[in-house]
Amino acid sequence: MRGLIPCLLVISLLLALGACGQTQTRPEKLAPQDLAEIYRLAAAAYEAQDWAASERHYLDLTRGAPEEVEPWFKLGNVYARTQRYDLAIACYREVLVRDSRDVKAWHNIAVTQLRESGASFLELEMLTKEDDPLHEKSVRIQRAIDELVN
Repeated sequence: MRGLIPCLLVISLLLALGACGQTQTRPEKLAPQDLAEIYRLAAAAYEAQDWAASERHYLDLTRGAPEEVEPWFKLGNVYARTQRYDLAIACYREVLVRDSRDVKAWHNIAVTQLRESGASFLELEMLTKEDDPLHEKSVRIQRAIDELVN
């Protein structure tokens, strides 16, 4: 089981790089009217918290207009809200490739990394016995992280 977790982390990272590393390929350019329609659909799905549709539309936008910041940012938010933290961080980093001073992207990376750490401490809490000193420590850290990000 211990070897499985690092393996899953590596697989997740590779998926994150594949999903958000769209800048290395030359995507097919969409017509402006097509992009506008996809933006409309993406925004509506995002507003309705339809994360599957939002993801699909924002992925289309990152392929069709890879230089645009907003689709990367919103896609990162979709991944963060669906607790796919590695993918979220990768997308926020794509925002920073385009605008290294985007403070919202920096903020979201930091918060997402805290949430990811919190999930790790929760896992540690579940794996340790109550009399293990790491158990109580993981509980305290998890609570502190929850206070910071929620």
